[in-house]
Amino acid sequence: MKAPIIVLALVLAGLAHIGQAAGLPEAPGGLSSGDVCFEAAGEPLGDSPEARQTVMLLAAGYDPGRVMESLRIMHPLHGALLPADLAPPLIAWVDGHPRADLWLISLRVSPSRAIYVLSRETSYEPPQAVWEPVRQASLGCDAPITVYGVDSETLEIVSQDSVSVSTSRDRVDALVMYRELPPVFSLAQKRLDLLGGRLGDPASPGAPRTLFQGVPGCVGCHSFSRDGAVIGMDLDHADDKGGYILAGTRREMEVSAEEIISWNRFPKIDDRQTTGLYARLTPDGRHVIATVNEIALLIKMDDPSASQLFFPYRGILAAYSREDGRFFPVPGADDPGHVQTCPDIRPDGRHVVFARTRTQDELIRRLGTGNVFARPQASIHELNAAYPVQFDIYQVPFDPDGPGRPVAAEPLPGAGGNGMSNYNPRYSPDGRWVVFTQSRKGLVLQPDSRLYVVPASGGVPRRMSCNLGLMNSWHSFSPNGRWLLFVSKETGPDSRIWITHFDGQGRDSVPVLLHRFGEPGLACNVPEFVGRAAGRMERIGFPAP
Repeated sequence: MKAPIIVLALVLAGLAHIGQAAGLPEAPGGLSSGDVCFEAAGEPLGDSPEARQTVMLLAAGYDPGRVMESLRIMHPLHGALLPADLAPPLIAWVDGHPRADLWLISLRVSPSRAIYVLSRETSYEPPQAVWEPVRQASLGCDAPITVYGVDSETLEIVSQDSVSVSTSRDRVDALVMYRELPPVFSLAQKRLDLLGGRLGDPASPGAPRTLFQGVPGCVGCHSFSRDGAVIGMDLDHADDKGGYILAGTRREMEVSAEEIISWNRFPKIDDRQTTGLYARLTPDGRHVIATVNEIALLIKMDDPSASQLFFPYRGILAAYSREDGRFFPVPGADDPGHVQTCPDIRPDGRHVVFARTRTQDELIRRLGTGNVFARPQASIHELNAAYPVQFDIYQVPFDPDGPGRPVAAEPLPGAGGNGMSNYNPRYSPDGRWVVFTQSRKGLVLQPDSRLYVVPASGGVPRRMSCNLGLMNSWHSFSPNGRWLLFVSKETGPDSRIWITHFDGQGRDSVPVLLHRFGEPGLACNVPEFVGRAAGRMERIGFPAP
């Protein structure tokens, strides 16, 4: 902001507006001596006399009759609950008023004190020094954030919006590993150079660390042991679609061939390769469980908001033991008459929860080996109607050291039999709750997918408060059980990662966007919380194909 222009604007505004109103809505008495005013591009918390004069004139000339509801704060969401250790959040808004070209951000930190920031941009990322007073003021109570749209020629406030946020006393105390790739699946398959792995810290104002960028083959789902000392990750390797990395986390992870197992070593029922779908490590890191002997339908579209229809229509759950190199079926989840997928293991390691539906024999007969298609112009809704599938959530005991007696899978009451598709269950770290995804049809990338929570013993499901408008899926609990990550396309086709609070009663909160996670034009997916022990990872290298 140029000084001569501001001085002239101040004079004009002073002549035109002073005396019309007492002050801004949240400060009707005008500015106080404790208020701080500065420009977004200037020194944080360095009270600028020029900026203070501008804010004083804006307050003096505020006329509610001239203010339009053309401004909307997009981030943070109204009512959002922030982690105690979260780095400063993004404040972003849209303003449709044709005269708004300057914005005043008001961060009220007490009834008598506010921080005022003047910005020429429609977003502001507060430095730590600016946000810390807001964080302190919002611990356990609401702190208002107001944005005013200003006509800089007349210094007239023409638009405004306000939200309130609060800060929890619960910390995250964990890192997040996620994958970045183009949002259109067919492009992601061709441009493996754009596929990358990131390790981010919600408490850090810095960008996430790049663990790998560009891969020799598709690198997919990953999970960690409870202590973050062991990582498991899909890797197409040496023409084997069933390759899977099992390794200890370390600073320079140059993965060796000896650290890659193959799910194709599990006994097959035909000549198809298996991929080990949706593999999950047990909390102690001793075993990993995945869907094997699967046949999966994959239809690729060009719609970036939903670029594939994917689900297995045959498959059982199998486990691998890191101690003795043994593959074995999971009793009760190895029924060839059903598809069993999306497993998770209870924190005590004694139960497995998973999604189940009947094996689609007619689809197997109809499609044969041709189960991958390209339908560029098709929509997910058309394909859901043509290939309908619905899953329910089941549980089985898991005793990898036992005699392997037959057991029956039991439905989880409240997570099935509801005319919907229920999948991707995740236990809370205390084992008391299961959070799962629900949509009308399908398994992944469903626009209507929503998160639900139900007691781990079954009960009445509750639709979670964190759900956003478009696609909510792939959730992960923080190790302390107080925070839940999930992915949504609320902000556009480039899916982004959000975080919500989760209390001991299974209640969650309005979420907040982790805006530092994700780059323009790339989607974030498969985010997983991991203990800080994994923070030693600086790079992951893969063996040559």
